[in-house]
Formats: sequence, structure tokens, C-alpha cells
Amino acid sequence: MSAFLTQIVLREWLMTPLVILLAVLPGLGFAAVVARRIRLSWPETIVASFAFSVAMTSVVATACYLARLRLDVVLAAYLAFIPVSLWFFVKEYRGGHLRKPTAERAGLILAGVTALAAMIERPWFRSGADTFYHLAATRSLLATQRALVTDPFHGTGIGVLDPTSGVWHTIQAIMSRALFTDIATLYLGVTALGAGMIVLAFWVLARRVGGNAKAATIATVAMVAVAYHFDFRVMAYPKHLSEALLFFGIAALARLLDEPRWPDVALAAVVGVATTTMHLAAAEFLFLAGGFIMLALGFGAVMERAARDERYWGRQLGMTACALGLTAAASVPILLPKVGALSGSSVIGADSFLRLSDHVMTIGNVDIVRFGGMYTGGPLLFFAMLVLIAFTLPAAYRDRDPHALAAVALMAMIPLVLNDPVLTPFALHFSSYMTSRMAALMRFMPFVGIAWALGKALPGRERLMPRLAAAAIALALVGAGPDLVSTATGFYVPGFERGLDVYGLGATLTMDIRASWGVETIEKIRRVVGDGYPVVAAEPHTSYYIAGILPVSVVATQISHSPAAIEVVDGPQRRADMEEFFASYTSASTRRALVRRYHIRYVVIWKTRLEPEVEAGMLQQDGLFKRAVSSEHIDLLRVTDDLSARP
Repeated sequence: MSAFLTQIVLREWLMTPLVILLAVLPGLGFAAVVARRIRLSWPETIVASFAFSVAMTSVVATACYLARLRLDVVLAAYLAFIPVSLWFFVKEYRGGHLRKPTAERAGLILAGVTALAAMIERPWFRSGADTFYHLAATRSLLATQRALVTDPFHGTGIGVLDPTSGVWHTIQAIMSRALFTDIATLYLGVTALGAGMIVLAFWVLARRVGGNAKAATIATVAMVAVAYHFDFRVMAYPKHLSEALLFFGIAALARLLDEPRWPDVALAAVVGVATTTMHLAAAEFLFLAGGFIMLALGFGAVMERAARDERYWGRQLGMTACALGLTAAASVPILLPKVGALSGSSVIGADSFLRLSDHVMTIGNVDIVRFGGMYTGGPLLFFAMLVLIAFTLPAAYRDRDPHALAAVALMAMIPLVLNDPVLTPFALHFSSYMTSRMAALMRFMPFVGIAWALGKALPGRERLMPRLAAAAIALALVGAGPDLVSTATGFYVPGFERGLDVYGLGATLTMDIRASWGVETIEKIRRVVGDGYPVVAAEPHTSYYIAGILPVSVVATQISHSPAAIEVVDGPQRRADMEEFFASYTSASTRRALVRRYHIRYVVIWKTRLEPEVEAGMLQQDGLFKRAVSSEHIDLLRVTDDLSARP
């Protein structure tokens, strides 16, 4: 463990500030200009800097992908943005404009504490974690010089974009090249960045809707407790990190309800592009949230037209539609290939989500999600949210409160998408997996309404709003209590179903696969395989980890993490071939044929996954394999057949 702590953990901590700076600097100066133009606070400016960095990289990377230009072009553009951005920043500073944005230190402090907590908790490198998929995706870019991820594992020439990946892998590859550091070493910094940005962006959204910093802070802490259980180890995953952009994107749309102006439309579109190119689920949710905001605006416009012949909400509706339209138009080159890749994959269909029966109830012949099901916060919070909606609706339409309208639109997404007898059955039939992903994102939305309620002291019965918000938080914490206990202690409360990503916090270091394999062993294998992205044969479960830890491609990986495009082509055949390759009875001629078919250069033996006679038999087969690295847990064999090399 000492070598692991000194050679891995220490380097990760040292690189974290550089990762955060590289993620923010390209967009910082441009965000500072916007901050002056449309009066952004410092929390908004920092999140906008990150969003601008992602959006600008998305444009360049998409152009390079379409023109088949190398990753080096994206790298050069990314690094060129930094001095230009700093020039704008210095200009704004000297002009005194950076004193105008309000500090709102509560949001900044909360984000900083969260980032530090993520560094202490550390990212997951345990068995089954998605970490290795995303590391492999980034390594594929560094090896193939592609601008966007197509095949994360196998080194094939498939040109279709990987639906699970996005521009964030491109940015991580750029960081690795710019800092001359292995991407796994940078992953702690990415985790800290993700945790801090997610909390800061949600605070910005809660501040926009709630109207004051205190309400935003309380709502954000409650959301982190209920939705994340104070566990930030998965925040480097694009599906989570994209939530920062998603929250800021929704905040930008909510801003249009206050200030429906063209500069605000432009900001919402830029943040929207960053969101949609980061992760497909975030793209779906942004358009869904925007659609519900437009639905609420349209309902208000119709009511006003019928009752008073006025058009108060009309301009907001038009500006919101423009922002979403610009986002959609700019996102088409990336979204369409990903949607196409998913169309025939396992995520489509009523049975694509595991344990669906545990989350669905049938009323008559109609299936809807159980109240509070699919990680939306539990039934206690669900019914408290319905009460909040009932009290918020009058303020939204009677008082023309844009913040109340945004809160109603976002909270109403949960019952209307998951519990509606018309829409929900269709969504479940089309893709229960995608429905569950939307539900996982919707678990944050009640806290937007809570932020609004906490920030209001209205006359009459609305004076109850802060108390209702406090009651909703209390009920949410009761519902999340078992998961909070499990996260803190590692003990799972009997009789309660475990929530999303609930694991004991004490298990991070002890379950790191790099520590169990041995730092020295991994370094030895790294020196042997080099940086040429050779093909490695391994049992599919082992392949998944090897591709994340080392710069290698693999023949096959486990089905739960196999890319959609590969599954359509030959994924099952690849796994069948590896099953035969590692069978103890397989002949030398069969193994030689598989070596030549896939151009295998090395074989990895994880001794806990294979019987000892498998490796012994390989080493006895006509000199086809030769042991290159040997250790207690893992061995590396070199293929001696020259025909294994790629032509």
C-alpha cells in the first residue's frame, strides 16, 4: 500500500489543481466578458467558464471528426484558446469590470468544500466501476488520434460515435497530452472538478429560482445529501459531470423568464451545446426540461390571452424556443450518430432496465412508475413535492412570478413523465432504461422547488412556503436515511432497497484494483507493452480493467460495458472467441488462428479469473507464448508468432 500511496495518490493530489485550471482557463476570459454584459455573479461566471471551454472544444472536435483531422488539431486549438481567454480576462480586470459581478461566497465555499471532499473520498477504481470504460475511451483517442471516441476498447476502424462517450473524453486526452501525465493520474482532479462544478451549478440554479443565497445553500446541501449521500466518487463520469452543465443550462433558460434578451439567449445556447455534447442523457434531459418550461409558458400565454388579452409570457416563450432551437441545430452533428448507434442496441425496449417490476405498478392495464420510484427521492419526497406544486402554481400565474413558473415546470416533470397514464407507458415501452436515466436526473428537481419555497415570504397562506420547504427536506432526509447510513458505514439497512451508487465510503482505497495488482507490476507491464496500443487477449472481465489501466486495445470485453457499435457487428463473436482462447483444452493451432485473426501481441492472465492449467498449457504450446512479466496476481505473456502483428 505504501508504493500505491506514494506513487499514485501523491501524484494525483499534485495534478488536481492543474486539471481544474485547464478545464476553466479556455473559457474564463469569454465568461468574464459575458459577466459584464448580462450581469453574472462569480459562481455563474466560473460555471460559464467551464461551459465555454466545453462548447468551444465541442465545435472544434466535431469539425475535426467530420473532416477526419487528428486530435492534435483540437489540442492546438484548446491551448490557443488559453492565451486569448487570459487576454480578455486581464482586459476586463484592468477595466474594473470584474468588481461588478457579486461574489456570493456561499456558493463558492460550498463548491470548494465539495471538491476537497471528493479528493479525500477518491474516485472509484473498484471492480465493476465505469471508471475503466471512460479511461479506455480517452486512451483510444490518444492512441488513434481521433477527435471524438468511436471505439473505446478494440482499436477498430469503426467511425460511428460511441453513444456513451462525448467531448469530455477529448478534453481529458488534451489534458493528458498537455501535462505529459497518464490519464489515470489525472482522474482524481477530474473527480474533484466534477463534484465542485455540479454543486456550484446547482447552487446557481437554486439561487436563480429561489431568489437568495441562503435558500440556495440550504436547498443545495439537502440535494447533495438526498441525491448523492455526500458521496462524490463517481463525479468524473460524463453522465454525472454533465449534470453541472445541465443545471447551468436550465438556469440559463430560467434566466430568460426574467430577462428575455438576445444576449441571454446566446448564453443559453452556448451552455446548451456544451451540455448536449457532453452526454446523451444530459442532452435529452435539457430538451425535456426546456420543453416543460415552454409548456408552462404556453399555458400562461393562453390563459392571459383568454382572460385579459395580454401577452406577458409571449416574449419569454419565443426566446426560450430560440435558445433551444439554436442548441438543437448546433448539436445535430454529434447527437444524430449517437442516437443512430443506440437505435438497435440493448437500451431500447421495455426490458432494457433491470428489475423493472420493482419500480412499476399497474393500474388497470396501464403501467406507471411507482410514486417516488427510479431514484426520484422516494415516496415521502414525492408527495411533499405535489404539495409544493399546489402552493406554487398560484404565484406562477396569478402573480406572474417567473421563478415560481420555473419551479412548477421543473417539479411537474416527475409526475407527468413517470406517473402519467398516457406518457409513462409509452416511455417505458420505448426504453425503460432511458426512462430510468431521466428519473435519476429528475431526483434533483424537487430541490429547485424547495429553493423557491425557502426564498419566499408571501402574504396569506403562502407564508407557509418556507415551512413546507423545511418539511419537504425533513421527509427527503428520512427517505434517504438508509442510504446515508450505508454510505457512511458500509452497512446496508435490512428491508430497504439500495439507492443509486450507494457504497460504503471506507472501501475506496482497499478496493482499488491497481493496489491489488501491484503498482510495480503495472509499471513493468507498461514498459513491456509500450505506447503503441497493441492488441491484448484477456478474459473479457480482465480486458475491461486492462484497457482502462494500460494503453492497450483488447479483443473483447464484458457485455455490460461493450460498446453498442461493436455489439451490433461482432461483440458476441469476440467474447465466444476469447472463451475458446482461454479454455484449458484449446489446441495450439486454434489459439494461433485467433492470434492471427485479431493480431494479438500480448496475453494477460489474471490468476483469480482463470485456472492455473490455462497459463501452463499456453506456455507449453510450441513456443507460441513466452512469459514477459510474472507476479502474484497477474502475468503478461508475449506472443512469439510474428504473424500476430498488424500489417
